[in-house]
Amino acid sequence: MGGLIIKKMLTDAQNSEDESLKQLTENTKGVVFYSTPHDGSNIASIGNMIRHFFFPSVEVQELEMNNPALTSLNSSFKDFVRKYRTKVISFGEQLPTRHLGVDLTFVPPESSNPGIGEFYTVPFNHINVCKPG
Repeated sequence: MGGLIIKKMLTDAQNSEDESLKQLTENTKGVVFYSTPHDGSNIASIGNMIRHFFFPSVEVQELEMNNPALTSLNSSFKDFVRKYRTKVISFGEQLPTRHLGVDLTFVPPESSNPGIGEFYTVPFNHINVCKPG
């Protein structure tokens, strides 16, 4: 979810009246995303009782696939990237993650691809996708 926070921070900063925030947008040359749920996660859509047992946080519950807020954020981020010519590289997980004895795909490749920049799937699960070998 850190990638979503970065997207929100950058898109909000470009419209800020605070000069230091505007400089942040101009000085950002690239962003790397590791299994960021740009379009949400199927995990957020599983039944309420199961979801609350496995993933009790409100943040996870707000990550339902095709959530309008996520769609809007991704659209704003694409505009930001085009405006500031920011390089984007994204990685998506290929392997399921074992969680409480169940194999789950936290962020499917179609959601980890923001639709802008370079995108690669890698043979790792959600926990190991950003750990150097």
